[in-house]
Amino acid sequence: MTALLEVRDLEIDFVQGASVTQAVRGVSFDVNRGEVLALVGESGSGKSVTALSTVSLLGQSARLSGSIQYEAQQMVDASPSYCTIFAATTSVLSFKSR
Repeated sequence: MTALLEVRDLEIDFVQGASVTQAVRGVSFDVNRGEVLALVGESGSGKSVTALSTVSLLGQSARLSGSIQYEAQQMVDASPSYCTIFAATTSVLSFKSR
């Protein structure tokens, strides 16, 4: 079975001027149809950044490498119009704060 969402070797940096902040390194996971995924970790560990990257909502300062595929469609460097339609019709992100 092919995963609905497949993330491989995801790395995310944020660039501001000459400064580069490494946010995520080497994240890989699959989500099959009907499954729910929870990203759990310490504050600042990259959970929100990882989740937002799957729906292309990180902004222009983010630099991604690796692969994010939804139904075999590559999301890294996908067109903005495709990403907007994808995010609006297929995704639910729930952020929990204490």
